[in-house]
Amino acid sequence: MAQDPIALNEFKCVDCDQLFLLPQKASAKFCPRCGSDGIQFGAITHVQVVDTKIREK
Repeated sequence: MAQDPIALNEFKCVDCDQLFLLPQKASAKFCPRCGSDGIQFGAITHVQVVDTKIREK
């Protein structure tokens, strides 16, 4: 069963090239990996959560 898409902001650190996603209304001030303040806004990414059953092996 699929849910409605979620909009997330995509950011990139200019120092370590880490990509990370935050909720759409949030903004990034520091990189979560290296702590740099060199952050670039990339785009708005839409993610759709899908409920699936995983088989146990």
